[in-house]
Amino acid sequence: MVRNTKGGRSHKKMSSRGTKDNSKMYKLRLPVEEGEIFACVLQLYGYGNADVLCNDGVKRLCIIRKKFRGRRKRDNEIKKGIFVLVGKREFEVRGPGKKEKTDLIYIYSETQATELKQKGLINNLLLGKEEQERLIEEVRTVQKFAEKEVSTAEKEVSTNTKIEVLVPFDDI
Repeated sequence: MVRNTKGGRSHKKMSSRGTKDNSKMYKLRLPVEEGEIFACVLQLYGYGNADVLCNDGVKRLCIIRKKFRGRRKRDNEIKKGIFVLVGKREFEVRGPGKKEKTDLIYIYSETQATELKQKGLINNLLLGKEEQERLIEEVRTVQKFAEKEVSTAEKEVSTNTKIEVLVPFDDI
């Protein structure tokens, strides 16, 4: 029979390893250098290529670097609709009819993406249809509320104003 040299209760260590909360708070990465721009992934082609819609409204081909490919990419998984930070290739000469190429710099998590939306750094072109419709509804409700305030203010002004009639004095 095999001798127990390790000791007991090691199974508890193994089971508790996966239960810890691994959600880390990362600092929000913003564009630092010229040529860095926000983008939304439209389509994944494979072989480290993706089609992205940049913040300026131009579709570009994104080259996914080695850091974001292969094993251990759980924290920075690229899917359709994910917001990323890309760098334009200004040094590259491209042929007519070809898309501009960009390099993937950073992948934003869901919480970071909502933070970018709240700060207004992401253009409305990058937002999904549902998000655009929600923003339009918010604007409409704000406009209706403002119109109601204006109409109530006009009613208050019309009821509170006193009309003074000035009569010229010819006899004085």
